[in-house]
Amino acid sequence: MTTSGPVDAEAELDRAVALIAGASSLGLACHMEPDGDALGSMLAMLHLGLSQGLRTVASWPEPFLVAPHYTFLPGLDLCTKPADFPDAPDVMITFDCGSLARLGELA
Repeated sequence: MTTSGPVDAEAELDRAVALIAGASSLGLACHMEPDGDALGSMLAMLHLGLSQGLRTVASWPEPFLVAPHYTFLPGLDLCTKPADFPDAPDVMITFDCGSLARLGELA
């Protein structure tokens, strides 16, 4: 059944939490040439996933570099090169990405 009414945001959030909680692996990706909000949100989720014992990988498309002023962010050293990103994590979450094209080879 399809409805045209407003989305129940709380129900959608509960659904997302259940999907993540039931996953055995998380793939996290942000857009190419990531900025601070993309990196910050992705790295926060990386730390959360790892703290919960989930196999969690985080990446962004080539070039696999960040601007020098972001190198202090905790967890950058834990990120995975795009070539080593899993083909099919249980759940994939993207950050600050308005289209699949911005995910490059991770799409």
